[in-house]
Amino acid sequence: NYHRPAQILDSSYEFYQNEPVVIAGYGTPYGYGQNTDSVLRKKTLQFASTYKDHEVGLNQYSGGACSGDSGGPAFIER
Repeated sequence: NYHRPAQILDSSYEFYQNEPVVIAGYGTPYGYGQNTDSVLRKKTLQFASTYKDHEVGLNQYSGGACSGDSGGPAFIER
């Protein structure tokens, strides 16, 4: 497998509707205020919309980020 550093997107990047976006974090899937088990989890969601120049909305109808993962990294592979 080949790995390379992630590139930070600038505001000119154009997402397309339902583009796959991978989120990752150590948040807890057990609910707010619960202790995490220190497991890195990831989930692939779909891009839904942009907010301002630096925020994106993701479709989380099939589940989404764990409690404590808000604002965490999101990755796009092209």
